[in-house]
Parts: sequence; structure tokens; C-alpha cells
Amino acid sequence: MRLISCSATGASLSSLTLAFLLLLPCHHVASILGQKSDSALTVVEDAEGGEGAGADEEEEVMVDLKVVKPTAQWQTLKPEEAVPAGSHVRLNLQTGQREVRLGEEQLKYWTQEHREREATQPTFSPDELKQAMKKIKEDLNPDSVASKYRPLEELKRDMAQLDLLIETDVQIMRRLLDQFNSSNSTTEQRLNILHELEYLVHQVDNAQTLCSMGGLQLILGGLNSSDVRLQESSAFVLGSALSSNPEVQVKAVESGALQMLLTALVTAQPLQVKKKVLFAVASLLRHFPYAQRNFLSHGGLQVLSGVVQGRWRRSPANTRCHHVI
Repeated sequence: MRLISCSATGASLSSLTLAFLLLLPCHHVASILGQKSDSALTVVEDAEGGEGAGADEEEEVMVDLKVVKPTAQWQTLKPEEAVPAGSHVRLNLQTGQREVRLGEEQLKYWTQEHREREATQPTFSPDELKQAMKKIKEDLNPDSVASKYRPLEELKRDMAQLDLLIETDVQIMRRLLDQFNSSNSTTEQRLNILHELEYLVHQVDNAQTLCSMGGLQLILGGLNSSDVRLQESSAFVLGSALSSNPEVQVKAVESGALQMLLTALVTAQPLQVKKKVLFAVASLLRHFPYAQRNFLSHGGLQVLSGVVQGRWRRSPANTRCHHVI
């Protein structure tokens, strides 16, 4: 009896367990269906389908767009037409349509005639491009380049046969000073020498070198020459050497150049000589306070006043100035 009751009890428990397991999935499915899910199958399909359809339509629109070729005149722009970059687009308020034409920069450099000419230009074939590249390589070959020019040794030999005299500025000034001091030099030759020296002393280094060679004393000696042309040229060279050259200014003051220039101004000299002497005085006094004090102490203002009064005379009748030469 105990065995039978145990068996009956086990059978009943097995039946209950089976019924519970069958009811559990149904209840779970009912609870799932009763809830609102954001990831429902229908929603995902609609979203994907909508996005896919939009992308396809956008791609189709981009493919169907036609790029219009603007001209210098306004032309109507259709909705399915696109415009290139740089074009000028406006809305016609009378017709309500968009219009397009070439931009300002395009009108300058990209006209209809230019486009037609470019369209008719011939294109290069692959064989022509290969031949051009081959020619470039041949031109870059060192052997071919060297064959077009003469060797350096040959050039040196030819230059040596020419027997050219190449001098520096220092050598030229030394040669000019020797020729100027030579007793065989004529006045015309000395004038030419002073003209060449005036060209050279515009360089600061050349003017300082000329002073170290004794050229300053030579130029000051030319101021005391009896020839008016030598006086004028010497004053011109001195003024050019003194311009913006403090070292030469100091040496000129130490050599007594200021006194000689003032003496040349007070003596009876032609107008062209006094012009060059005044140029030399101005070059000596410019940005040089020491020379300016010496100029005042030696009566430079009185000398300048006498020069002005000697050239100009005031008429007492009508107080007008008359030029006296």
C-alpha cells in the first residue's frame, strides 16, 4: 500500500509540473504582447525602408542633375539644372525664375570664344607624351649637356690669350693718383682723372681709401690751382667724398679743408666754381657739429652773407631783386 500511494503521489506531482511548464510560456508570450516595445519588427522595417528609399531618391536626383554652361548673358535656370562654381545666380522678380550667367572673374578670363578655342585645341596622344618624356631624359643627361658648352680649361686658355687687365677700385685709384702727380700729364688728362675719381668716391670705402693714399691733399691742392676747371673739378670730388662719410669729414677738417673752402668763396671766382665749393662746404657741415662750430668761429656766416650780396643786389626803387653775374 505504501508503494502504491507513493506512485500515485509521484504521478500527481508529475502532472502538476507538466501543466505549470505549459502555462508558463503562454503567460510570458501574453505579457510580451501586452507591452509596448520600441524595437518592434514593423517599426524597424519601416525605418529602414524609409531611409533606404530616401537615399535612393537622393542619389537619383544627383545623377539626373544637369550642369548648365553659363554665358555672358542671363539665361533661365531650370530646377533640374546645376551651375558650376563661380557663376552668378539671381532671382528675376518679374518672371519668378532663377537666372544664371558667368561670374565677374569668369567674364574676364573665360569667354565663349576662349571655350571654343580650347575645345578645338588638339590633345596629345600617349605616343607623343612618351616621346616628350624621352626627350626630357635625354636633355637631362650630363653628357649631352656638357657637349653643348665649352670646357672650363679651354675658356681659361682663351681668356689668358686675350691679355685682359682686370683692376680693383683700389688699383684704379692708385693708378689715377700716379698719373695725376706725373709731370707729363696735361690739364685735360687731369680733368679726366678727377672725373673718374668723383665717380669712385661715391662709395664710402673708396673715399676712405683715397684719403689713406694721400688723395685728399691732392684734391685740396687742386683748389689752389690757377686753372678754373681744375678748381671746379677738385671741389666736386671733395664734396662727393665728404657726403655722408664721417671718417673723411674728420680728416678734411684736420687737413684744413674748411679754411681753404672759405678762402675760395671770398676770392673772385666764377659762378660755376662757387657752386661746387658751396656743395663741398654743405657736405662737410652736414651732421658734423665739430665742423659746424669751426665754420662759425672762422666767420663762415659772414662769408656766406658776402657771397649772397655779391650775387644779388636789391633795387631801392621797387624793392625787387636783380641777378648780378
